[in-house]
Amino acid sequence: MAAASTTLRTLLLGPVRALRVVATTPRALYLAVGEQPVVALLAPDAVRVPFGMVLDARVPPHLAGAAVGDEALVGGGGLSVAGVTVRPLRWWDPAVPALHVVASRVATGLARLLPAAPEEVATRLPALGAALAALGAGPHAGLAAAVRTLVGRGPGLTPAGDDVLAGALCALAAARPPCPARQALADVVRAELHRTTPVSAALLAEAVEGRAVPQVVDLLRTLGRPGDEGRLRAAVDALVDVGHTSGTALGHGLVLGLRAAVPGPVAA
Repeated sequence: MAAASTTLRTLLLGPVRALRVVATTPRALYLAVGEQPVVALLAPDAVRVPFGMVLDARVPPHLAGAAVGDEALVGGGGLSVAGVTVRPLRWWDPAVPALHVVASRVATGLARLLPAAPEEVATRLPALGAALAALGAGPHAGLAAAVRTLVGRGPGLTPAGDDVLAGALCALAAARPPCPARQALADVVRAELHRTTPVSAALLAEAVEGRAVPQVVDLLRTLGRPGDEGRLRAAVDALVDVGHTSGTALGHGLVLGLRAAVPGPVAA
C-alpha cells in the first residue's frame, strides 16, 4: 500500500492504461506515457516528488529489480509493475501555499540562510534575476536566454539549473497578489523542457503548476509566518538536505522568484 499525491488521483482511479519505466534509482521508479514521467513509485526514504506514490514499507526485491523499458499498468485504483500492484490508502497535496507577505523582505531573509549556490549555476543566477525583475516593464527578451543557460545545467536526473527554475516557478506561484512574471517564466520553461532529462522535465512541469516537494511547500508556509527564526532555519536545513545540490538550488530559485514578485529594487 502507499500514500499518493493528489495529482495522481485521476490517473490512479481512472481507466486502466499502459505505462513504461523510463528511469530508475535505488529509491525510485519513474513511469511514463511517452517520455515524460507521470508517476514515480518511491521508497519510504525517497524525496517525495509531487507526482509520487510512496510505499509504506521497504521496496520488495522484485520491484527493486524493475528495469528501464519494463511495462506497467495504471488505473482502476492502483499501479501494477514488475508483478506488484500498489494501491493508495492516503493522499497528500503538493500545491504550494499562498504567500501573503512582502516578498522582497522574505527573499532577503531566506537568502542569508542558504549555502552558496551550486557552482554549475552560480554565475547564471543574476541574469535570470534581472530578466524576471524587468518583466514589470513588459516582455523581456533576456528571459528566454537566461532560462536556456539554466535548463539541463548540471549532472544527474535533476540538474541544478532546473532546480533553480523550479524554485523560482514555485515562489511565483505562491506569491500574492499574483505576479505577471509567473506566466512569462512558465511559458519560456515549457518551451525548453526538451533540453533536459525526462524526470527533470516532469518536475519542472509540476513547478509550472505550483506543485513541489514537501520541503519547498513547508519552507514557503514557514516564510508566510514571520517571526520564528528557529523554525525558518529548520525548514531551510530540511530543504538543503534534499539531494546533493537540489535543495540548495531550489532555495536560490525561491529567492529569485520572491524578489521578482514585488516591483522596484530589493535588498541583496
